[in-house]
Amino acid sequence: MPDGPPWEWVDGDAIRLARYSLIMGVLLGVASLLFLASVLNSLALAGVLSASPVPFWLMNVLTWCLLVPLFLFLYLFNPRRFPMVGRLGISPVGLRMVFPLYKVTVKWGAVNWVGPDWVEVNLGRWGSQRYRLTSDQVQRLARFTQPR
Repeated sequence: MPDGPPWEWVDGDAIRLARYSLIMGVLLGVASLLFLASVLNSLALAGVLSASPVPFWLMNVLTWCLLVPLFLFLYLFNPRRFPMVGRLGISPVGLRMVFPLYKVTVKWGAVNWVGPDWVEVNLGRWGSQRYRLTSDQVQRLARFTQPR
């Protein structure tokens, strides 16, 4: 049995989260293959391998073909300014926001403001950050933060 109070979980937008996870998985898979090919080419240049598995001109084409979608994903599709919360945990201890690649847990004193579709959280030395919420997450958060 856990030592702390229970967390109440409110799921986010499943379609948007699945789309984000699929694109991120494809880009990370291609990036890892490109990294492996560049390591093998470096080993071939150093003389450890007898021949380069991928021609250098093809490595340049593959690198640019990966950088363009990665740039578009990170700066246009990925909501850097207001990241979408995949799963929201609410407890008397604080607030826990789960994203596809990381999670943020803060105490209630760090929650600065709850807007109509976002929450602003003070992250200490990184400053304040707004996170986009679904309507269900906002309603549950508002019910929890309202004075009784």
